[in-house]
Amino acid sequence: MSRKLILTVALLFALAGSQEVNEDRTEAARDDASQFIVAILRADGTLVPFAQYGNGGWMNPWPKPRQSAESIYTESTEEIPPSLGDLPEPWFKQCGKIPKRWYFWSSAGTRTVLNADKVVQVENHSQNNWALTTDFPKQNTDNTHHRNLGIAATADQKIEPLIEIRFDAAEAKELTSFVRQAFKKAETAELKTLYRSKSRLDGEYLYYFEAEQKVSANRDCPDISLFQGWTTADELGGMGMLDSRQFLTDCDLKGPSFTTP
Repeated sequence: MSRKLILTVALLFALAGSQEVNEDRTEAARDDASQFIVAILRADGTLVPFAQYGNGGWMNPWPKPRQSAESIYTESTEEIPPSLGDLPEPWFKQCGKIPKRWYFWSSAGTRTVLNADKVVQVENHSQNNWALTTDFPKQNTDNTHHRNLGIAATADQKIEPLIEIRFDAAEAKELTSFVRQAFKKAETAELKTLYRSKSRLDGEYLYYFEAEQKVSANRDCPDISLFQGWTTADELGGMGMLDSRQFLTDCDLKGPSFTTP
């Protein structure tokens, strides 16, 4: 899973917690405010739905991951998620219908109404996934893979982008100190990635961070201990850890480099 996709998931906190209502919302969007689907909008104009909100919580209404055979080298089993593109029908086609109207908010805060047309399959990092074509203008890109533009939803609620924080900013220095205290033997950990929610949520900012610490003397490709997580900070500067992960990788950062709020 790409880091950009991970960061867009954090936007859902703002989406679910937002009480802002736009005056020009349609009746359909007003009815869907309590339950909606979110999707990644790609530069080719397609939408890739990936989660659904309803009954006060988030859900993934697709089959549960299967488990691989237990390895003789480990005490646990590894869960292998199936490809959503292998499902006979897209999970977001509910009651025989697909969601037709979507609302996309750009990083500049511009709202665009999208009209979905038909179901297609798209390439998604060497796999296929179900998607929706829309009337969004297709953008040219030099990348060999698709480019993600942001989040769209079937509910007309504003979605704020995350803000990248400079490492020399005061809040970055405070978070570095907090991370070093939270993880044992991480006195030399260096902050590599830091994002913050644009607005406060219930009086707190939401942060996503990544910190690295070299744990071997190999100059060509040292082993690295990677710390990732989500924290909050209130108006008085108090911080709390929502979720975190720590694992060993190498200089190429191979492995499961993601965490879930």
